[in-house]
Amino acid sequence: MKLETKARKIHKMLEELYPETPIPLDHKDPYTLLIAVLLSAQCKDERVNKITPHLFKRADKPADMIECSVDEIEDIIRPCGLAPRKSAAIWELSQILLKKHGGEVPDTFEDLEALPGVGHKTASVVMAQAFEHPAFPVDTHIHRLARRWGLSEGKNVVQVENDLKALFPKDKWNKVHLQIIFFGREYCPARGHNPEECPICSWAGVKSVLDAEKKKKKKPTKKDTIPTKKTATKKAAAKTTTKKTTKKTTAAKKATTTTKETAPKKSPTKTTTTTKKTSTKKSSKTTTKAAPSKRTPAKSTTKAVPKQAASKKVEEPTLWSIAVGVVMYRRKVLMIKRAREPYKGLWALPGGKIEANEFMVDAAIREIKEETGLDVSFEDYLGLVSEHLIEKKAIHDHFLLHICRLKPKKGSKISAQEEGEVAWFTMKQLEAQKDEMVPSDYEIIERMVNEEEGNAFACVIEKKGRRHTLRSFESMSCQSR
Repeated sequence: MKLETKARKIHKMLEELYPETPIPLDHKDPYTLLIAVLLSAQCKDERVNKITPHLFKRADKPADMIECSVDEIEDIIRPCGLAPRKSAAIWELSQILLKKHGGEVPDTFEDLEALPGVGHKTASVVMAQAFEHPAFPVDTHIHRLARRWGLSEGKNVVQVENDLKALFPKDKWNKVHLQIIFFGREYCPARGHNPEECPICSWAGVKSVLDAEKKKKKKPTKKDTIPTKKTATKKAAAKTTTKKTTKKTTAAKKATTTTKETAPKKSPTKTTTTTKKTSTKKSSKTTTKAAPSKRTPAKSTTKAVPKQAASKKVEEPTLWSIAVGVVMYRRKVLMIKRAREPYKGLWALPGGKIEANEFMVDAAIREIKEETGLDVSFEDYLGLVSEHLIEKKAIHDHFLLHICRLKPKKGSKISAQEEGEVAWFTMKQLEAQKDEMVPSDYEIIERMVNEEEGNAFACVIEKKGRRHTLRSFESMSCQSR
């Protein structure tokens, strides 16, 4: 089936299932919608709709909102989660709306995305639902279903958004966006999904994608946890062998002791003294062989263990706590070219070691200033990445990366400091430079910044000479480097 034909068939089915698409978040104007969408990050719409009446009763206009303290806003919105950063963003964007936009919400992507806490998805929702501007916001539901249905192979929301815009009529984007979300919640969830019973996946699902999801979510069976009869028999046999070995060892000890006690005493001459010493040495050697240590197999008691066989101490890799800064400006990301190992010559996100008695945010701001000369302010904490660098089949370095999103202060300029080159990159440019980047940094930008897919990841990078290969980058969180 052609992709365009599949998209038309899916669109027709969605129209039949959801002829009406009410906006999920309660609001009365663009400002209250903007605040509600901001609160909905990693929070269900139902919960947001329970909280916003209390917040809007206190303040439903930018002028009223800045009269509240950040702590007061935080107390009201706490049940939505991520209250500290959301409350700060609400207060700051309200102040900017008053200063720059006369207290009104702007109706352009550029102005919306310049507001604190407002990314491309949030801006798209506001443009579509507040101003009825054609937009196709992509969240986790839409990204998941687009891949399951084979409508997009995009790895980030920008690619998926462009693919879906090309498949559906422009005047239907706003409605199709909500229809896919409603369908995902009702029929096509992330967990407990049965493709055979799904009205769309049953005929449009991509087998390779669905199979990969099954493998990823497969839980251990009873066979993995309960020992089989064979295992139990082997363990019993091992116990019996151990008992027999112990009995033999005990018998040998008794025999040695009896020999010593019953041996006839000879006259105390120099010759007999020497004999006694020799026999004592021999008997002590025999006793040592008869009683092997717990870590040594029974067979090894007949042969001396060579010195070379002794286990070597394996040095544990040092764990480095690193603050990494994702500096965004007009949908561009700030990158630096590393001048030192282990990532010498590769483009990377700025950042460095968190010093003793230093907060993670302070470390990120300091490192960016030292490496790029840019003054930045903290905007958001994105999460962490546990990164293992493997070289010659051994862990060479272990980095615990704390990822922060920051923005440049007004009037601040770039001036290379510690590292070599410093430059701004669009996502298209980053994709083109992917082979010249630290592999995990590309994934951080793609999955933690663009997609907001999760806030905890584990990754493995293999280094061979000058080549760095990303072996895995997997989420450590249940849902959402």
